[in-house]
Amino acid sequence: MVDGERRVTPCECKQRARLEAEKLQPGGFIAASNLVPGLAQNLGSARQPNGPELVEAALARHAGDLTPEEIQIARLIGRRVGQAAAIRIRDLIDALGGGSTDRDIKGMVERLRTIAKLPIAATKAPPYGYFIPGTAREVDDAHDRYMQEGIKLIVLAQNFREDKDLVQRLRGQLEL
Repeated sequence: MVDGERRVTPCECKQRARLEAEKLQPGGFIAASNLVPGLAQNLGSARQPNGPELVEAALARHAGDLTPEEIQIARLIGRRVGQAAAIRIRDLIDALGGGSTDRDIKGMVERLRTIAKLPIAATKAPPYGYFIPGTAREVDDAHDRYMQEGIKLIVLAQNFREDKDLVQRLRGQLEL
């Protein structure tokens, strides 16, 4: 008891377990290095993660949830490891036979990211396109960019409903 209050401190083993869990899921999210098999070990070496293996493993888990076009797009992007190897949307449209639009491709990539949990990054500078991060810097850049975009959207949402407690809603989302 301290100052009339009873304080409980967690045991060391639980603190260690919590810290280890935080490394795997910082802020409640899965770290990108855990999505790319071997990425954490390979970031310090010259070897880059194998994009096709990553894609095939994800497709094996989620093939029933994806369209044949999405599977084809996943395989094409999976061959593109590193920003310098990014594949342009126009090339993806051509690979599908030319019947798709930019919006269609972006929608398919979004489904691959959310359903198949593929860490597909996009460039905002030449060469424009989609790729699988191949270095720690590329993983960090993609993470930082998507976090900034998320925060920007939260700020915009607040403009419409200032009375809503966004922190509480986000806490609920993290529990999902």
